[in-house]
Amino acid sequence: MTKTMNTILIFLLLMQGGFFPNTYLLAGLLFSFLLFILAPTVKIYLPTFLSFLVLAMHYFISALIHNFSAADYSPILQIFVYVLFCLLLWGLEDEKGEHLIDGILIAAILTAYISLLSYVGLLPIKGMIVKGRMQGVMQYANATAVFLSMGLLLINKNPKKFYKYKPALLMGLQLTMSMGGILAFLFGLVLYSFSQKKKLIFLLGEAIEFIISASFSALIYISIFIFEVKLLGIFMAIMGCCMGLIWNKIRTYLIGKKRVYISIILLGILETLGLLFYRGLEAAATFEERMIHSKDGIRVLMKHPLFGLGPGRWALEKENWQGIKYYSAKLIHNSYMQISVDAGIITLLCIILLIYIWIRKKNKQSWEYSSLGCLLLHSLIDCSLYFTGISLAGIVIGSYPTESKRKYLSIQKTIIRIIALLFLFIYAWSIWKMIL
Repeated sequence: MTKTMNTILIFLLLMQGGFFPNTYLLAGLLFSFLLFILAPTVKIYLPTFLSFLVLAMHYFISALIHNFSAADYSPILQIFVYVLFCLLLWGLEDEKGEHLIDGILIAAILTAYISLLSYVGLLPIKGMIVKGRMQGVMQYANATAVFLSMGLLLINKNPKKFYKYKPALLMGLQLTMSMGGILAFLFGLVLYSFSQKKKLIFLLGEAIEFIISASFSALIYISIFIFEVKLLGIFMAIMGCCMGLIWNKIRTYLIGKKRVYISIILLGILETLGLLFYRGLEAAATFEERMIHSKDGIRVLMKHPLFGLGPGRWALEKENWQGIKYYSAKLIHNSYMQISVDAGIITLLCIILLIYIWIRKKNKQSWEYSSLGCLLLHSLIDCSLYFTGISLAGIVIGSYPTESKRKYLSIQKTIIRIIALLFLFIYAWSIWKMIL
């Protein structure tokens, strides 16, 4: 079952996140099948399970109250996928559950390589590049950025195995030119540094790696979009990826050479100025607009606190709630506020409780809270949690078995089948409603 779940997780992470929500209908059906056929018993951590169950049922009730239109079914089914995924995840042995972390990282590595190949023109995929920004397999630069950031932080779990892929992940992150994604990554690095004995040395090494990778990223961009020499861009991408074979040696060597610090600092300043010149004004305007999204969302929540507007309804009704400034975004770029607008304040409280449970978990690994913290921070300024694959990755990291004293309840096969059949009925009914 572990291999099957890992394959599904990698597939979902590579299938462009929330832009193809029908993919998660298939995933939900498959998870139901696995529960129904393969799992004799599962373990349940009751607080987390109840939080997800209340979240899912509140979405479902909100959809019923708002007449459950075709626009509503996808968000509901995605939430139910979380419930099924948790039931399967908790039923795995600790050692098998750990493989799912590697699955997330493998998906991030594949995302980086596929995106780089597309960026330099070797693997032309529609929608992968917009205005020189890498959109990635998720076809949304910010979602790709936060996912690659999580992958970069997860490398710290098993650096001997995955460290050589770090330059590809860094270049992928940088070529998204996502200010929010980069800042979330830096936030995660600071969180991770708290576990290091020599915090400043660690952060210095990370800064050196980031700046060197940014040099290759800049050369790739200049080759493709300014000089328009595709072959040079391909060469730079290959060279940047190959640096991973000696990445650790480069880091160790440069940290020990204080005379190179000035050059590294000047190069970092130059790269920062270049990014701000290219993206600074646009990023500032985008941030301002996202604050307006949240303000409009608060107005909705004040008038519809219990059940919101209904799942998926914001995209259809947002013009009724917009203030002076018009914007075309179909989701509020604050995941927590969008969840509240979808189904009310109770859903937000469920999310806060889940985060509290994850944070309070004992014996957290440093890579665990840094990667999860990166995602949770980024979700304040973007719709990160609406990419179901990314949310499933967050569930895996948050549920990582590091607390031996946690009390689980066992559910027998008969009850599992009842739960699985209930979800299968909901999926089938939703498809029927969609067809009608």
